[in-house]
Amino acid sequence: MAGTSQSIIPEVQGLRGLSAIAVVLFHMGWLWCGWLGVWVFFVVSGFLITRSLLNRDGVGDLSSRLVGFYRSRAARILPLYLAVIGVGVSVLLVQAWLDGRAEQLRFLADVPWLLSGTYNVLRVLPDFEQTRLFGHLWSLSVEEQFYLLFPLAFFGLSRRRLGVVLVVLVISAPLVRVATHLTLGGLGWSPAQVATALYQLPFNHLDAFAAGALLALTEARLRAFGGSVLAQRLARARPALLGIW
Repeated sequence: MAGTSQSIIPEVQGLRGLSAIAVVLFHMGWLWCGWLGVWVFFVVSGFLITRSLLNRDGVGDLSSRLVGFYRSRAARILPLYLAVIGVGVSVLLVQAWLDGRAEQLRFLADVPWLLSGTYNVLRVLPDFEQTRLFGHLWSLSVEEQFYLLFPLAFFGLSRRRLGVVLVVLVISAPLVRVATHLTLGGLGWSPAQVATALYQLPFNHLDAFAAGALLALTEARLRAFGGSVLAQRLARARPALLGIW
């Protein structure tokens, strides 16, 4: 399949920016639904990663494609990610040795989870204690798990089968969230713990990543439709439809 024609899409970058603002406002207590920005990030990740894989499709053998993809992801993510972890560890050490707060050293146990991309799983455990130094990194762990597994499915399945799998994930993910809720609630987890698991565990976000991937797989058709006569007529009719609504 031919690679995508536009490496950077301004609209997607704008969507990223709006999502980031929404998340910040949520944590400031100014936008109750700002947490949805994280799901938008996952949709965007599914879209962009699939476009990246499409550009590698048919270039070299399977191993070289996978190695190239993982190498590019590592080069993009790891320098800043490791720097953030390093700053967090430094702050903990300063708090322990200069401020006399030795109890802060317990958060050093988070580092192996951070380095292995499984910090989101740690946060689900019932006895988890959070530090604000690392708390925001859970979503990156979810993305790293997607980066690890999705290329294997992308290069291992035909485009038709991959599309079917993605559609199934979009449809079934809400049911997975319901099953997670019922299972953990049945095990005696508190509502807060269940909510954390629903938000942190990667399989509860599969519909977001899958939706983004589907958009990338059908991008050429969507662009073609965008320039069609039908799309233009719908665009002209939109003000009237909004007025009726």
